Amino acid sequence: MLWLLLCFSALLFLPGYVAARLFHFRSIFAWSLAPALTLGASCFTAILFAALGVRWRFGSWALAMLVLLACVFAFSRRFFPSAIPISRTPLPSFPRLWWSASALVSVWLLIVPTRRGIERITDPAQTWDGTFHASALRAISHGNASPFGGLATLYGGQKTFYPTTIHGLAALLPCPPTMAYQVGVLVLMALPVVTSSALTLVLTRDMPGARWAVVATPLLVSLTYSFTTLGTILSTFPYLAAMACLPALVAVVALPEKTWPTLAGSVFAAAGMVAAHPIGVFSFFLFLVPLLFNGFARMPRRRFFTFLGAASLLLAVGAYFFSPQIATVTNYPRTPLHGFKLISSLVFDWPSFYRIGPAPTIGIVLPALALIGAAYLGWSWMNGSLALTLLALSGCAGSCFAFACTPWYSQVERLQTPLAVIMVALAAVAVAKLANLRGRQVVGVLVILALVPIAFMRAGDRAYFAELTFKPNKIGWGTQASRGELDFFETRIRDIVGRDKLIGTPTSGITLAWTISGVDSVYKQLSSDSPNSQMMYLATHLQDIETDPKVCQLVVKNHVNYYYRDNGRGAAGALFGNKFTPTLRKLKKVPDSALKLLWQDRDSGASLYRITGCNQ
Repeated sequence: MLWLLLCFSALLFLPGYVAARLFHFRSIFAWSLAPALTLGASCFTAILFAALGVRWRFGSWALAMLVLLACVFAFSRRFFPSAIPISRTPLPSFPRLWWSASALVSVWLLIVPTRRGIERITDPAQTWDGTFHASALRAISHGNASPFGGLATLYGGQKTFYPTTIHGLAALLPCPPTMAYQVGVLVLMALPVVTSSALTLVLTRDMPGARWAVVATPLLVSLTYSFTTLGTILSTFPYLAAMACLPALVAVVALPEKTWPTLAGSVFAAAGMVAAHPIGVFSFFLFLVPLLFNGFARMPRRRFFTFLGAASLLLAVGAYFFSPQIATVTNYPRTPLHGFKLISSLVFDWPSFYRIGPAPTIGIVLPALALIGAAYLGWSWMNGSLALTLLALSGCAGSCFAFACTPWYSQVERLQTPLAVIMVALAAVAVAKLANLRGRQVVGVLVILALVPIAFMRAGDRAYFAELTFKPNKIGWGTQASRGELDFFETRIRDIVGRDKLIGTPTSGITLAWTISGVDSVYKQLSSDSPNSQMMYLATHLQDIETDPKVCQLVVKNHVNYYYRDNGRGAAGALFGNKFTPTLRKLKKVPDSALKLLWQDRDSGASLYRITGCNQ
């Protein structure tokens, strides 16, 4: 698996790093902005390929990256021949060496425990979102990675907008979709080690203990579970990509030294983050608004209000054109979280839907350090971002600010991620302050050494989160497929079903059958929304196959010759019970007289049948 991790890291970093250097970024800023620039270029390429009818493959993608980099090179040489690099004070050799050691330890703590919680590298994520994103990789492997219709296969052929940028990049890996999804998640969970270091350098560059803060940043990233939660339990693959890029974008916007090429590079990087997931722009606003007020409040009043009016107009125009998507996000139904659960979740950096045990309480170290850093900074734009984020989080508990939480689907865990970015940055400021006590360098060494065992203590729970997501007998929200079913999907189901269609309830495992083997399932995601009217009629009337002639007509016409049933308790070892689709309960009640048993799993009772009730 290591070579796949390196391959995906190369895909994510190399094109963007070259582009960042052409935009005159240097040192840690070039590396931290690289993923966002790569995502932006990949999104543009995917849209262009779909318009021209070019299949999404590694060779065509690599050629497109070379062409785009050549265009950036020509543009930079023509318009920015002698601009000053943005980082006039790159990391000295000593911090760079120790930062690399700290980063390696942190990456190990982020990736290895998570990987240990995954039984097999080919196991799919059995969560709602995780199943969708792995299915998206299967759909994109057919050759279309455009966000405007690339996932039409999942929606019954209907072209629907969905941010597929990170899916398209992961689909380039030479491995099955479920494995590519795991690799992408693991790399993205470790990406803030780099991007957060750039933000730390901006905040502490004028402090005597800045180098110790930069060295400590990777370890501070490994103290938070926020990115791990997005990659495992929530399985929000594209949002994780956007949030992993966020700290670098904030860093370059916050830098006082700006040139035209670096400004252009920042705009392209922002476009890349939005391409990864448009909701990331709301998290970016939590930082951008205080930064703008901090910078423009020093302007003449007339110019300030002119800028404010222009920005408000642009936001209004954007809100008008994207109002359907915004309405979908802001109107998402979710029960408000109890205030005590919200506070404890934030204090201990723990998912709000799990009980906090003795071990996770060590998570209070990061918020405590962040408070020290906030107190040291006083009135600053970073503390303004902290205040805005906490205000939005209070809305998740049903306060009068509930509207402020809606851009994040009113879910605490999604908002905890920008909060984690802020806490890591403020904690790094605290380390810079502590490391300079009495002007002794040994204090900085002691502070960093104290962080290492705490980071190791936090690492174990990542395996637990991975088990709740990937391990068939420990899925947290209801197992879709047991170990026997997964083995069957990998080895035999393709030979039996062939090119015919397979039908069953979405949560019975047929979605994973399509993701793993490519079998044409009627439902390729867990949503019970109709792929089309014919398939919905078939799903709701298949139990009447022996009495309703229309059912047989649709079965024969659409080659729906196989039926998958999972009537067992379903959640084999699941901690929180079954997950099922109420609107398709009827689909479990097809009469046995119209079916011929072909295979049955001894552990879960799941069965594959051939539909014989239509004499086909």
